[in-house]
Amino acid sequence: MKKRDIGIFLFACSFLICSSFPAMSDSAETIFLPPVPGSLQKNMGAEAKIGSVPVSMLLSQPYLTYTYTGMTGKKSLLKQETEGKQPLRIAVEEKVDIEGRLVFNNPQLYSDGNYYAVGEFRVEEAEGIRLIIDTSKLSADDKIWLVIPNLFIVYGPYPKKEDVLSETWLPSVAGESAILVLQTKKDTLPELKIVAFQFYYISSKDIAKALPCPLPVPCVDNTEYQKITTAVGRIDIPVNNGIILCTGTLLNVPDTSELEPYFITAHHCFEETGIRWDYIEVIWDFRVANCEDYEEPNENACPRTFGAQNLAESLCLDGQFIKLKGEVPIGEYGRAYAGWSSEQLSSGMSVYGAHHPQGKSLKAAIGNIKRTEVDSCMDSLCMNLRYYTIEVLWREGITSQGSSGSGLFCQDFGYKLIGMLSNGPTHSCTDRSGNYDYFASFRHFYPLIRCYLKPGTDCESKADCDRFCFFKYMLTPNSQELQFFHDVRSWLMKQGDWGKELIRFYYKQSPTWIQETTRNPLLQSTMKTILKGE
Repeated sequence: MKKRDIGIFLFACSFLICSSFPAMSDSAETIFLPPVPGSLQKNMGAEAKIGSVPVSMLLSQPYLTYTYTGMTGKKSLLKQETEGKQPLRIAVEEKVDIEGRLVFNNPQLYSDGNYYAVGEFRVEEAEGIRLIIDTSKLSADDKIWLVIPNLFIVYGPYPKKEDVLSETWLPSVAGESAILVLQTKKDTLPELKIVAFQFYYISSKDIAKALPCPLPVPCVDNTEYQKITTAVGRIDIPVNNGIILCTGTLLNVPDTSELEPYFITAHHCFEETGIRWDYIEVIWDFRVANCEDYEEPNENACPRTFGAQNLAESLCLDGQFIKLKGEVPIGEYGRAYAGWSSEQLSSGMSVYGAHHPQGKSLKAAIGNIKRTEVDSCMDSLCMNLRYYTIEVLWREGITSQGSSGSGLFCQDFGYKLIGMLSNGPTHSCTDRSGNYDYFASFRHFYPLIRCYLKPGTDCESKADCDRFCFFKYMLTPNSQELQFFHDVRSWLMKQGDWGKELIRFYYKQSPTWIQETTRNPLLQSTMKTILKGE
C-alpha cells in the first residue's frame, strides 16, 4: 500500500470530519388511550348473540362434531424441527377437503327469520387451530360465524368471498376445537368446504411452566412502562406451510390527528416466501393481570386485528414496517401508540423490553445499552450480518424465540422506541453475564419510513446497506477508484485495533456524510474530485 494512497484516504476522512455535519434526528411522544368499557370488536360472554339469537340458545341444540385425526402423533416431531430456530414457527398447514355436510347439522328456523346450522370442528392433539374455508358457493345472504367453545366469544360474520382464491381465514383458536355457525335464508345447507387448517403444535401454557424466569410485565412497578406495553402485540404471520410468530409495536404519528395503525417489527420474521398478508393476525393484551398471577391467560379472550400491508423493509438492518388493515381495539388495558426516537444513543442508557417469548403471555426485560452501533450475527457461522445493531445486556428478564421484533424502549428518552429485537444468544436464568441481545437500530431504519411517521417528508427509496458506505455511494461501481478504497480497508484491517477503529468510525459516519453531500451539490463535486485523486 503506497503512502500516497493512504494519504488520500486519510485526507478524505479528515475533510469530512472537519466539516462536522450534525446528524438529523426526529422523535414522537407516546399517545395512550385509556380503557373504554365495551370497546372490543368481538361479541362475547353469556349475552353474546348472532343476529338477535343468543349463542347459548344456538349451542343448546344437538350438533355434529367432526374430528380430524390426521395430525395425531406428529406434534413431537414438529416441535423438534422448530427448536432453536429463528424466527419461531408455531403451526403447520394441513390441506384437507371436508364438505360442510360432514360438519354441520341441518339448518333450523329461528325467531329472527333466519335458518342456523351449527357444527364443531376438532383436530386431535392440537394446541390450537385456524380454519380456512372455501366460501365461493355461498349465496349473498349466507354468513359464517366462529364461536370459541365455553367462552361464547363470537367472531364474524364472514360472507361469501368474491376474490379468485375464495378462501376465508377464520381467527385462530387455542385448543382442539372451534364451533362454526352458518346463517342462511334457506332450510337446506349451502355448499361449502374446509380446505385447510393451521395446526398449532406449541402450547404457551407448557412453555410457561418450562421457563420460570421470564419477568411478567405487571411485575415492573413503573406506570409509564405499563402504558407503553399496551402498544405491543403478538403477530402471527401465515407463510407457506405454516405460521411464524414474532412481536411488534404500534407507533405514533405525531403530526396527524388520525391513529394510523403503523406497526414495526423485525425483517427476519418476514423472510420466508408465500406470506399471506391479508391473513396476518395480531393478538393484543395477551398478558397476566397482576404479578402474583402465574397461570397463563386464555388467549382466546384476547382482542385481534387482521390483515396488513407491507410498507418498508431492510434485510441488512433487520427492520420491517407494516400498516395493519383491521381495527385496532382499545382493550381492557387501554392502548398506546408508542413514541419513538432517531436520536444518537450512548452506552449505559437504561432500556426496557416487552415481548412474547415462545408466543406466551407478555414478558418484560430490563437492562442497559453496552454498545450502540455494532455488527451482529444472525447465525453461529456469522454468514448473515446485521448492521448498526444496539447491544443490550439484560439484568432482569430473558428473551427467547417469539420475542423477535419486540421493541426496545429507552428510559432516558421517556420510554420511546429505539430498536427492534434482531438476534442474540440463548439466555440463562442463573448466570446473567451472557444475556445479551442485539436490536435493529430505529435510528438507521428511520430514513426508510420517515415519510409515514412525518407526513410531508421523503422516504429513502430502497433498504440497501450500500447506502451506508460513503465511498460506494460516491463512486462508480467496479471502478478503479472504488477498488482502491476496498484495498485500503483490507490493509487497515491488518493494522490492529487502530485500523479497525478507523473503519468502524467510517461506517458510523457514512450515513451523515451521504445525507449532507446529497443536499450540497458543491460539496459532492469537491468530494468526488478528492476521491478520484484529481
